[in-house]
Amino acid sequence: MEIPNDIDWSLIAKYLAGEASPAETELVLRWAASDPTHASELEALRGGRRQPDTSAQIPPQFDVDAAWAKTPVARARASRARRARVPRLHVETPPQKRPRVVAALALLAAAAVLVMVAPIAWRTFQERQSRLAQRPTDDDKIYETHKGERSKIELADGTSIAMAADTRLRVSSHYGESRRDVFLTGEALFDVVHDANKPFAVHVADLVAQDLGTEFGVRAYAGKKLQIVVAKGAVSLGVDKSKPRSSSIPDVPPVKLSQGDLGQLDSTGQIQLEHGVDVTRYLGWSEGRLQYQLAPLDEIIADLDRWYDVDIRLADSSINSTRVTMSVTGKSVDDVMTVLAAALALHVERKGRVIRMY
Repeated sequence: MEIPNDIDWSLIAKYLAGEASPAETELVLRWAASDPTHASELEALRGGRRQPDTSAQIPPQFDVDAAWAKTPVARARASRARRARVPRLHVETPPQKRPRVVAALALLAAAAVLVMVAPIAWRTFQERQSRLAQRPTDDDKIYETHKGERSKIELADGTSIAMAADTRLRVSSHYGESRRDVFLTGEALFDVVHDANKPFAVHVADLVAQDLGTEFGVRAYAGKKLQIVVAKGAVSLGVDKSKPRSSSIPDVPPVKLSQGDLGQLDSTGQIQLEHGVDVTRYLGWSEGRLQYQLAPLDEIIADLDRWYDVDIRLADSSINSTRVTMSVTGKSVDDVMTVLAAALALHVERKGRVIRMY
């Protein structure tokens, strides 16, 4: 029997799942015995089948990326990365609106207020303008990405926004008059041109993130945990007082996030801070890369759904909390699912957009 140097990875998956025939099993074992590197690759994946100590109630953990990176399959398929199905990227620069009379009057009014009233009155004016921006109008600019695509836009003030897959961004028609308000559902990276006289604010659910001269990412998919990570500068994160507040969000003072900080909204409505995080792990998607460090499998599956525009279904919900370390850069969805299934000792089946793991 000929020993292949680059074995079919689906055969490895069948072997790990105990579904390989005697002939297929012999082929896998002969392949592993033919080269110490092959043996270490097989052992790395076979380790995923070991059952954890249930008494400790710790979810099983798998380093998919480490096993994949060492394989000859990965090196061969990396050379075909140009043909892999990855999120499409388009760039859009919106045209600048012609000055409107009402905008000019608003600017004159703002200037008059600055001259004549005290700072507290100016804050009241700003809050009123923020409430005004909350009301959607036909003149608002809407940007959307679908599953399987990313987008990058640049606003009239030079602020750059990278949008992840399945994201919606509304830019207020009053943007740039006295404030700069945008409204996000999904995930985006903001590189803001700072202007202290015209604060830039990202509204997500009941919270608002206001830049203090910064580059920051916001993750706010419906039904998922809100995350804000700061790459440069600082962000003020607090309750959005310009609209009625949900009872689940306590009225707490704004929290300042600095470079390297991660802010997350927990189930009690409190903002939890983590300092010194690896920012690239949270923002790598803007450069076409997904990275995970001991992330729950169900969260990874949700991201892959959006990233590749597929429908991945786990037949066994008990593995949702399995912790996985992996990265995705330039690989096709078939490559990713094959290696992930092999590492977890699962079987994978694909029919069109639907991918089942069991």
